[in-house]
Amino acid sequence: MALSTRPTLIVQVAFDDGALVASPTWTTIAARSVRVSRGRSDETQRFGPGTATVVVPNKDRLFDPNYTAGTYFGKLLPMRQLRIRATWNAVTYDIFRGHVEGWPQTYNESNRDAYVELVANDALTYLNNVDLPTWRTFIPQLAAPVLWYTLDDNNDGEDYNVVRDIVGGASGVYMHDDVNAFIDFNQDPIAPTGNSVNFDGGLAKLDAGALGMLASDHTWSIAFAFSRASGAPGSAAVLFQSGFGLSTYADMTVYIYTDGRLYVDTGGTSPGTLGAPTNPNVCDGQPHSVVITRNSTVGSGTHVYLDGVEFPSGSATWASTTDFQNQSQLGAPVGPNEELWEPCTNTRIDEFMGWTSVLSATNAALVGLALISFNKQTASARVGSLLDLVGWPSALRSLASTGPTLGPASLGSKLLNELQITEASEQGRLFVDASGNVVLHSRWRDRTDSSATAIQATFADDGADLKYLGKGFEYGYEIDRIVNSCTVTGANNIEVTATDSTSVTSYGMRSKSISTHLTDIGEARNLAEYIVNRYKNPVLRAKTFGVNAERAATTMWPALLGLEIGDRINLQRTPQNVGTQISTNLLVEHIDHDIDQDSWETKLLGSPVDPNTESSATYWVLGTSTFDSQTVVYF
Repeated sequence: MALSTRPTLIVQVAFDDGALVASPTWTTIAARSVRVSRGRSDETQRFGPGTATVVVPNKDRLFDPNYTAGTYFGKLLPMRQLRIRATWNAVTYDIFRGHVEGWPQTYNESNRDAYVELVANDALTYLNNVDLPTWRTFIPQLAAPVLWYTLDDNNDGEDYNVVRDIVGGASGVYMHDDVNAFIDFNQDPIAPTGNSVNFDGGLAKLDAGALGMLASDHTWSIAFAFSRASGAPGSAAVLFQSGFGLSTYADMTVYIYTDGRLYVDTGGTSPGTLGAPTNPNVCDGQPHSVVITRNSTVGSGTHVYLDGVEFPSGSATWASTTDFQNQSQLGAPVGPNEELWEPCTNTRIDEFMGWTSVLSATNAALVGLALISFNKQTASARVGSLLDLVGWPSALRSLASTGPTLGPASLGSKLLNELQITEASEQGRLFVDASGNVVLHSRWRDRTDSSATAIQATFADDGADLKYLGKGFEYGYEIDRIVNSCTVTGANNIEVTATDSTSVTSYGMRSKSISTHLTDIGEARNLAEYIVNRYKNPVLRAKTFGVNAERAATTMWPALLGLEIGDRINLQRTPQNVGTQISTNLLVEHIDHDIDQDSWETKLLGSPVDPNTESSATYWVLGTSTFDSQTVVYF
């Protein structure tokens, strides 16, 4: 076919930039052929890494890493970024973006040909090769503290025990000993089994020598974890206080006030002089974290982060110039104003850290989140934080707002696995799009987003609709897609199972297990029932079909090149022109391109649209007994 019936293919490499540069300098190179494959086999599976194979001519050794006279000598390295695009009618469409594995040389002695077959993988391969650090190893890599009191204890039963700074090794804290409260520190902060200091009338005092480095610099950051039993305190519970021996009340006090919210006081003579409060009630028995940064520049003031979120929002500051002075302490205060406070009872404090620098907003948030293992985040916030943790560019992600709150992340595991557990918790999609963005779809996206609710392209075997290759339309029932018993596990030992007995009678037991970070047993039950409701009966599924856009170039190329995973398409065929035409709506799950000098074929695979997400359908009717357990609303 004439080239005028095909888009202009563009293959580019970022020779001069690293793997995580969001906007590198691209260089266009020649290509003999291109194959691209992105997506998954069906909607019940995780997305695998997208791949691209590009055959590049190399008779002039331009892409030979050993050829010192070559233009790109010294730049033909693994993990260089590769981008594939297509331009049609002055519009450029992305097809693939990823990282090159290497530059293997291939020679054909019979015709003296030479070429390089580049293999590139998208971001999922990169993320799969990253091990998430534990919070203990991550925080020092992010910003190494100059002091770090773990607040553990050896349970020897002395009146006071010394706690060492694990950074400098010096003894800088002593604690009132409560044998029942202190457990050796070998776990995450505020672990359920106990390992932090329980301030039940005791105290931990940080002496002037330990904090002198902070006070003298006038620029510092501190962080610690805490938890408090449910119920607002009868009077304020001090978590941290500095300068308590001075004539003024305090240079800085962090405490839980009587309304259960966290307050920060940067100076004054009574508890009535308050800093800005945080919004949530922290007296819930759950782990929380505090990060405070202080800049020595007058007017820059103080920034406070609770659980990784700055309060008040909008980077508000206090103009105080107060610093650490004299002594600082954790827990119940002592000194001339002790009568203003009651002991910090039923409160656990852990992992006090200090820096002689101001943590950036991103790092302060990550430290705060790490101290609670990224607990109490939505799926979108979790994915964003984990990508921040490994330095994935913010410009290369597209994360939809998501629903339920998740429990702690599994730090120390494979990053991609953790991201995919988060995806399972949300029941959305986690994949890499044609532009190289890490994408997270929400659970309700297919019901609300126009690209999923409205048909983006129709492929038919007759009429004026977009044509496909006749050999490509196969469909049928698949036993492997039936699920009539689903078990969902979550945080806090949650485990629920939903089963449809009618389906079991018809098809036998077909079980599926889903691991999540859900914290609410109702959410877990909803998910289990949703899966059973969706897959308890067999449905007709269309298999991969091929499209040759050159048959109707004007209309087909824009429609085909503009498709992305999750888009709705319509597939039609009348087999042997007998009977009524088959018409089925699909959501795109897989996209392949096979391009050479003579042809350009695209193959698509879609999953059936869930009939319960159609605008004309009610997802579930309350009060019915579709399942063996009580019916609840999932969306």
